[in-house]
This record gives sequence, C-alpha cells and structure tokens, in this order.
Amino acid sequence: MTTAIVIVNYNSSRYVKECVQSIEPAAARRILVVDNASTATERELLDRVADSDQRVSIVAAESNLGFGAGVNLGARCLDLRDDDVLIVLNPDTRVSPGALEALAEAVLRGDFYVTSPLILTGDPQRTTVWFAGGYMDLRRGETVHLGWGEPPPAAPASEPASFLTGTAPVMTAKTWRELGGFREDLFLYWEDADLSLRAHSMGKSMGLVGDAVIWHAEGGSGGDAGHSATYHYYMQRNRLLVLGPIMGRRRLLVGRGLGVTLRMLVRALREPVGRWRKAAYSCIGVVDGARGRSGMRVISS
Repeated sequence: MTTAIVIVNYNSSRYVKECVQSIEPAAARRILVVDNASTATERELLDRVADSDQRVSIVAAESNLGFGAGVNLGARCLDLRDDDVLIVLNPDTRVSPGALEALAEAVLRGDFYVTSPLILTGDPQRTTVWFAGGYMDLRRGETVHLGWGEPPPAAPASEPASFLTGTAPVMTAKTWRELGGFREDLFLYWEDADLSLRAHSMGKSMGLVGDAVIWHAEGGSGGDAGHSATYHYYMQRNRLLVLGPIMGRRRLLVGRGLGVTLRMLVRALREPVGRWRKAAYSCIGVVDGARGRSGMRVISS
C-alpha cells in the first residue's frame, strides 16, 4: 500500500514549498505537483522544491486546467493501485504531525470512504476553525462548514458528514475511481460539493477525522487582497451549475436560495480592495450559471 499526494499549483510555489516541508517522510511516499501553466520563474521555483525532496515530482500542464482537471491529471499520472491511498492537498496548507497517517488509517479501517481533517485558519498562534465537518443544505442551496470561525475544539471528535471540502480529502484509489474523480467543467470551486453529492448518492460515507489537523491559509494561493474576482465569479456560477439540476435554478434565484445568492453578492461588496469589480463578476457568475455556461472564463484584471 502506498500513500500519495496530489497538489495543484498555479503561481503559488511559496505555499507549495511550505506545504511539502510540513509533510513528514512517513506520511507519503510520493508527492506529485501539477503545475497549471504557471510562469517560467514559478516553474523554476517548483523545480527547486523537487530537487530538495526526492518524494516530489512535477507534472507541467500545457494550459491552466483548473483545479478538478489538475487533480484528475495528477491522479492518473500516479497510476495507483486500488488499495493505495490518495490525498489531495491545497498548496496553501500546512500539515500537523500524524494528520495524514490518521486520515489514511481511518479510510483503510473502513471508518469512512472519504475523510477530511479538522482544518484551522488564521494566525498560526491564534487559530480558528475553518472546517470541522459539514453538510449540504439543499433547501437554501449552500454548503455549510460546521464550527467556522470558532476556537479549535479541545477534544475534536470524528463525525460523519454529507459534505467535505476539497482542501484535503483522503480516500483509496479505488474509491476515487468509482466516484469518477473531480468534475472538470467547473474549472474552479464547487468540485468538492459535486463530489460529495456523488459520494452520498452512491452510499459512500464521508467523515471528519478529529485528531487529524491541518492549517489552511484561506484564499492564500489566490494572490489577491481578500477574495479575488475569480473566486466570486466561480462561486456564484458553479453553485448554479452543481445544484441547479438537483434543486432547479429557479429555486436558487428567486426561491429559498435567493438569500444565499444575495449574501454572496454582498460579500463581494464588502471586499477591502476592488469591491465593485468583484461584485460585477459575482453578478456575471449568476448570469452565466443561469445560462449553463461552464468551463474557464477569462477574468479581466
């Protein structure tokens, strides 16, 4: 049995370096970084990361594939056996000692088909919860992060969940293949919600492993003050693309889901930098989602 990690990079080599350095030698035998057509300088920095750690290899995509397609490419390149363990990590994460081993062991014991760690964020000396389990609210059309913004629990428990974030999901290669990997036409964001919905429909249990902890610089790899216009566009659009076939797009736009749509727009308007541009792309995301437009969209600077 082999444990392998896929990290998708897009101009975030500094985070990748810190992430790789936090992964203990025993936690994974292979770390594959998929570079989504970053700059030449960025690629050089990634090569230095690979040179400093023999577990690391780089796969260079010819174009920016997005998150889902990037992970799928990495998983294919790893050519894992069914009983091998696949870990997907955001580049802007740092792994606590023993976390990845605990996640893999929970999968191999059969506790859950797909596991996630407790994810913390904020100042490393003063962290708060970013994800402590979650669920899909199909009345309002949103994913819910339990414990968000609260102090870390003193004794975190392992709990079932109907939604797991894509920040650090763990599963066997067999489960990954049965789920079909991540949906590729979303390009960025909501791939985790889509995967969670498919796992739930197939009867594959998901859960939080409370004693596995990682730290996540939320939005850190985006390189923008606050959340980027890219974030606001894809979050709005892909919510409609993923949940529209289940809930009906009308319910997301004028029914119970309208409140969530408006809340996401207000979040863009509260950004510290570029709020009007970000709000505009939030609105464009709603329009494109209602029209069923998928794939990559160029977000102008």
